[in-house]
Amino acid sequence: MKFTLATIAAVVAFIPMIEAHLAMVNPGVYGGGDPLPPLSEDGSNFPCTVPSFGGSDGEGQTLNPGQGAEIMLKGTAVHSGGSCQVSITYDQPPNKNSVWKVMKSFQGSCPIQADGNLQVPAGGPLENTLPPLGYTVPADLPAGKATIAWTWFNKSGQREMYMRCHKATIGGSGNKGAYDALPDMFVAQIQTTTCKIPEGTSVTFPNPGSQVQGSGDGSPTGDCGPKGGSAPPPITGSS
Repeated sequence: MKFTLATIAAVVAFIPMIEAHLAMVNPGVYGGGDPLPPLSEDGSNFPCTVPSFGGSDGEGQTLNPGQGAEIMLKGTAVHSGGSCQVSITYDQPPNKNSVWKVMKSFQGSCPIQADGNLQVPAGGPLENTLPPLGYTVPADLPAGKATIAWTWFNKSGQREMYMRCHKATIGGSGNKGAYDALPDMFVAQIQTTTCKIPEGTSVTFPNPGSQVQGSGDGSPTGDCGPKGGSAPPPITGSS
């Protein structure tokens, strides 16, 4: 096969775009294979952008109610920041009908404040580690195996929803009522909901919960759910 200079240049230009997708580096992402693309527009890889939850991913970290925790990301494709949430479900593994509840909302400058994407450092696109996203595990959550999700709605670029997940075990001896009282995870930008976020907007979540960082700069459009949180989760494909 003969490669022209134009072909080689196109391939070289495309590689950083793939490598620069944000990756969850701590805790380790569910299913492996990070960095992963955004959720498919048809919702087929909701939740967690994982096509299959088979295989062994370990037990995950133990988190106690009232304890501080954090999520670490790396990459350069930050799309001018945006807004994100850290949520929890007690399904392990999660499925398309799992109930996700918000623990903390970051409205604006998530995962970082930037104008467009970050410049690729000399060590390569994925050498850039972003500031940690810290949150507190809500008090009185029930004990059990859980899945923690980081969801992100980028401010600039294609209108997408990103979702990364990791396993966890919740300690303590709380009750399900504390979990049920948390707001639903916000869902937008996929075909199973009409909820959309305009270009250039760090969305202000309709129901961000009690742990909130920042204020955002705009509201979503469409039907974003009766609670101002999430629309019905995708049901495309098998669970």
